[in-house]
Amino acid sequence: MRDRGEVRAIRERLADPRALAAILGLRHVERHGSGIIAACPIHGNKSPSLSLARRRDGTIWAHCFGCPFAGDVLSLIAAIRGYDIERDFRAVVAEAASLASMPVPELPAYRDAPTLPDATFDALATHLLALAPLRGDVARYVDGRGIGREARADGWGALPPYRAQGGLVRALLDAHGPDVLDGSGLCVLPDDGPWRFARPGARVLIPWRGADGRILSLQRRRLDDGEPRYVAPRGRPLSRPYGLHALAGVGPVVYVEGSFDQCALRRILARSRRPADVLGLPGIEAWSAAWAEHARGRDAYVALDDDEPGERAAVVLARDLAAAGALTVARWRPPSHDWAETLAASARSARASSE
Repeated sequence: MRDRGEVRAIRERLADPRALAAILGLRHVERHGSGIIAACPIHGNKSPSLSLARRRDGTIWAHCFGCPFAGDVLSLIAAIRGYDIERDFRAVVAEAASLASMPVPELPAYRDAPTLPDATFDALATHLLALAPLRGDVARYVDGRGIGREARADGWGALPPYRAQGGLVRALLDAHGPDVLDGSGLCVLPDDGPWRFARPGARVLIPWRGADGRILSLQRRRLDDGEPRYVAPRGRPLSRPYGLHALAGVGPVVYVEGSFDQCALRRILARSRRPADVLGLPGIEAWSAAWAEHARGRDAYVALDDDEPGERAAVVLARDLAAAGALTVARWRPPSHDWAETLAASARSARASSE
């Protein structure tokens, strides 16, 4: 267990909003109620949108009106310095102690969440998606990307904004218990409690399923371009291509990068009435030659992003697909950088033509 007393003392020392803004180098600082508001360094705006104010317990709460960030002083330091607040907690506390001119407390090493059986994780993720369907600003974001139909068909969901997430976490805790919540990697228990979602700003819920339809991992995405844009639960890496559960065995097999590109190319192919099985790789660095087996006896297209990493990876995929027995292997470059951008560009062109 972390020493709550020493960590809390650091939080309490860093409890003056204006002094904290100064030592963090925040810019465009203005008075805002009993606290301050400043330009947010997390999403890089120049006008004040990041609020720093004292909570009832006397510690700082930071909240940005321009991006999904919200959290205590340690979360703020982690976000600004580029740390993972869970995995790099000791480094975050050390940085905070240095800023507060206090000794660095001795803390235990990071402990990975215990691995849950696939069936248990699937039950928890299915429950979460039932409680948090695709709606609100997340639905508008997905629809704006042109993949709303595909996302709904695949059962995507939406976390509410941070301040409304507590009820959702409590429902999961009541139904599944703390051990499952901890083991899922979806939630964390901060020193000052209560349970909350890890990286609460990543609000798009994207289920990655196995061939049997069970949810193996629950990827999440931010609505803005803050980093990291995509996260997976600790202990539940994306270990299979996206779209395995929907393989129909009709037409060629097309390999793209990620869930958004997979949905985008499905939409493009549906419009042109071209049947194909589309698989989204969890990352071009994560390619496994075993995934080439899905193209055995079929035509295969390597439709990775039109950039240098995509070109390098395409050579590897083409080699493995040929070795696995694909009938033909061809490189298919998206007209734009990737298929999600290609679909968005097509939508923009259609809107311009109708105006």
